[in-house]
Amino acid sequence: DKNANKKIIDIVSKYDNLIKMMEVSNDIQEMLEWYNKQKITVELQELKIDSNKLTGEVKTTTVRLYTDVWNEFKDFSNEFKEYKSMDLFSQALIEFMDKYKR
Repeated sequence: DKNANKKIIDIVSKYDNLIKMMEVSNDIQEMLEWYNKQKITVELQELKIDSNKLTGEVKTTTVRLYTDVWNEFKDFSNEFKEYKSMDLFSQALIEFMDKYKR
C-alpha cells in the first residue's frame, strides 16, 4: 500500500534527522556555551579626572563642534558640576588620543 510505504519513509526520515541532531548535540551545546560567554555586561564607568595630565597654561581657543555634540556635552557637564568643563573636555581629549595613538 502506497500510504503505508509513505508513512514508513516519513518515519525513517524523521529518525535519520533525529540521529543527525544527536550526533551534533555536543557541538551545539559548545556553541551555546560560547555564545552565552560572549554576552557583554556594560557597567557604568566611574568618571576619573587625571589631574596629573592636566598641566601647562590654560589655552583659550576656538573649536568648531556640531550643535548636537555640544549640547550633549553641556548636559553631560551639568551632571558633574564638581568638575570644570575645561577639565572634562581635556580629559576626554586625553582619553581619545591615548585610545587611538599610533
